[in-house]
Amino acid sequence: MIKELEKVMIEDVEYSFNPEKEYIKDGHAYCKVCHERKDGKALEFFGKQMIFKTVCKCDRDREAKEKERQKQLEIERLKSICFTSMIQWAYT
Repeated sequence: MIKELEKVMIEDVEYSFNPEKEYIKDGHAYCKVCHERKDGKALEFFGKQMIFKTVCKCDRDREAKEKERQKQLEIERLKSICFTSMIQWAYT
């Protein structure tokens, strides 16, 4: 199910945001979880002013956890290929 995005004017540029994850304060969008600013600076893009979303602390933490999880899965995969006995897994 697609969430309905709301639109607001920030620095005279239309900005779309998810009201379940972000809130507007002092003319800027902030994350509801970590309260970091989510809207970046207004930039010229193909002749049109646009505001790109920035990554907040909780998004960075989520990405770091996912990267670590992928790394652990790769380690487990390599161990299962290299070692025939579960006792050998403890060697590393």
